[in-house]
Amino acid sequence: MSGTGSWRAWAVGLVLTAGVAAAEAAPLKVRSYGLQDYTEEGKISFTVSAQDENGPLEDLQQAEWRLLLGDREVEAQATVTPFSLVSPPRTAVLILVPATQAFVKPDDSAKAGSDRARTPFQYAWDGLAALKTLVRDEDTLMIGCYNESRALPSEISGKAAAASATRLPEDLSSVVEKCASGDASGEAPRLPTLLMDGIKGFMSKTAGRQRYVVVIVSDGLSSEEIREDWARSLLSQSNDRWVEIYVVGLEESLRGEDLQRLGAAGVYRGAVARRALTAQMKELGPWLSGRAVYQVQWQVQERVSRKNAEVTLVARKGKDEYRSDPVPVGNLVRKTGWVRMVLLIAVVVVGLVILILVVRLLVLAAAARRRRRQEEQDRAAAESYDGPSRGRLIVREGPAQNRTYHLVEDVSYIGRAPDNHICIPDSSVGKRHCSITISKDRSYLLEDMQSVNGVRVNGQKVLKVFLKDGDSIRLGSTEMQFRL
Repeated sequence: MSGTGSWRAWAVGLVLTAGVAAAEAAPLKVRSYGLQDYTEEGKISFTVSAQDENGPLEDLQQAEWRLLLGDREVEAQATVTPFSLVSPPRTAVLILVPATQAFVKPDDSAKAGSDRARTPFQYAWDGLAALKTLVRDEDTLMIGCYNESRALPSEISGKAAAASATRLPEDLSSVVEKCASGDASGEAPRLPTLLMDGIKGFMSKTAGRQRYVVVIVSDGLSSEEIREDWARSLLSQSNDRWVEIYVVGLEESLRGEDLQRLGAAGVYRGAVARRALTAQMKELGPWLSGRAVYQVQWQVQERVSRKNAEVTLVARKGKDEYRSDPVPVGNLVRKTGWVRMVLLIAVVVVGLVILILVVRLLVLAAAARRRRRQEEQDRAAAESYDGPSRGRLIVREGPAQNRTYHLVEDVSYIGRAPDNHICIPDSSVGKRHCSITISKDRSYLLEDMQSVNGVRVNGQKVLKVFLKDGDSIRLGSTEMQFRL
């Protein structure tokens, strides 16, 4: 009884140690960055994953982001997009389950119906089926296995394909038969070497992706030493892609230290009993989805130039603040001073040209307003004419109905243009439609000035006609009566 109690205490301590290690890690982890647009446009892009001791940090696109250069905040504007919304899909997921003798061999001494009556492989298979449904349909998925001597990333799912198109075999025994080694000696596999070979093979088959996610199920048994940096060559940061490793460890064999070192390459989830494998694998869904991975595009307003620069990303959401470790981004270089001066002079010249054009437009607009005002005054004067009567035109129908126009000049031009003696606001009336000439003997000659709609007097179309008192004159949709 005491032995069982000490085993449980050791397992709880192991879990707590893993939690502390996760809490101490920086919540924001820069996965990749790009400076190619910085020199010309002042743009820096980062791909950042976010997690704390409770798991992935989602919805940080709503947070307040800051960019620090050393201890100084840089004047910059951030545009944040969840990686799961980036198109086209750029995530490839590999799930590796063990088919070693220790994982596929049943426990003959187990009671029927107990947890140990099923093999660890069966529980891992249930977890795999649950985890597959949590991978985005459009992401590339590949499911494989490893045994004592080989890593076979294509053995279960075949070639890499979209998660929605990947089908799991229904016959579990056939999967075990294909994956399990023919060597029944029970030797532990050369775990780090096999895993590295399988992952590299997977990456070569899914070239062109930016984000590679690897889920490894293991009991920690290995004939080869497991070092914490076993996956260092995979995890080394590049400018355009990265690898995320998630380890689900079966701790029944009490290989806790080996499992911890295996999981040091990324996120570790421990299963103290084989039945917990299913739940621990399923709980990786939020990590795999990419909802806690963000593309952060910075537009730097300052002209920052710095050699061997290190930057830190900070995200504040409510009362919580999350930081990344300092990221060495190399040399930040902006355009040279003379280029900036040329651009500044060009901006000033363009600004002056625009200013001159605006002033000219304002002057022309003011002149046009004065001209319209004078024309309106002239028309008003003509309408209110109280001198000797030389004839009138009274509008009976049309937009200017009931208005009266006095004939003042010896020759009066009639049309819709403002420069006519009689301006009629009717679109069917020509700009200069017709004229009325008053001779010395007080005769009135109406003459069509080649208008489109013509002139009708008393219903008859005319080119020239002498007017009599009471004649009806139609121009387009406007009808006027001539009165002496």
